[in-house]
Amino acid sequence: MAATQRKELTEFQRGEIIGAWKCDFSIRKISEILKHSKSTVHEVIAAYKEGFETLPSRSEASPITIKRYLHKNNIYGRVGAKKPFVNAANKMKRLKWVKQKVKWINEWENIIWSDESKFEVFGGDGKRYVWRTPQEKYNLKCLIPTFKSGQESVMIWGCFVKNKLGPLVKLEGKITANIYVKEILEKHLLPFINNLEDKENYIFQEDNAPIHTANIAKKWKEDNNIASLPWPAQSPDLNPIENLWDELERKVRNHRPLPKNQDDLWKILQEEWLNLDEKIYKNLVDSISRRVAAVIENKGDPTKY
Repeated sequence: MAATQRKELTEFQRGEIIGAWKCDFSIRKISEILKHSKSTVHEVIAAYKEGFETLPSRSEASPITIKRYLHKNNIYGRVGAKKPFVNAANKMKRLKWVKQKVKWINEWENIIWSDESKFEVFGGDGKRYVWRTPQEKYNLKCLIPTFKSGQESVMIWGCFVKNKLGPLVKLEGKITANIYVKEILEKHLLPFINNLEDKENYIFQEDNAPIHTANIAKKWKEDNNIASLPWPAQSPDLNPIENLWDELERKVRNHRPLPKNQDDLWKILQEEWLNLDEKIYKNLVDSISRRVAAVIENKGDPTKY
């Protein structure tokens, strides 16, 4: 006797299975309620987990059919969100750091946030697309890891506190620790700190770039009584100046006329930096407690910030 061919499930039936599973029903319960075998329910869920969603059989899956099924499941092609790669050791360091700061509230207002960044005159956006739901933008499986590159660019250094922007400095050529101390810390950071009210209460934040951690830089900060905030590696999502750079880049992209060369770009950067809305950087500092909580929730993995 010939074996009976199992009937292909309809789109609606597969959607019912996935919907019940997403509502935390067990495979046994789904099988019981929807009158499908447990093996069938398991196969549909397994296919969904592997990224096939509730697609029909291969013979039916034309590109148009696939697109329709993906859209029905609220999945669309979107640019993959980029986040720096974080290795296992640094995940643990991030977790340790945020747990030590979890009760900080007003303390964040006394941090001088700093960083270097690059802004390109021309170039592609490097966008790569992923399939995801709107809620999965920062799901690890939907992220595009980013790594540092050496593309030609205008490099800048800047800093700010909750209620005040600091200087914006153009960096030219190779920046050594000695140049960092003399041209940035000495000429720009120190005057900024000296103009802050209750300056002795402020703590300077910088990442772990070699020029920041070099002995000459450490000694200069000690000699000038500038306290430093220890910083976990691979943690740009904890530094609100990264979001300020994003805002600055948006303003530069919307600026008319567009920059034609590096000199134009530098002029526009200075202009737009001074025009940043104070509410933006105040809100960014107010977000630090939420960033800390997000790192804890993600167990050290990158967050949406």
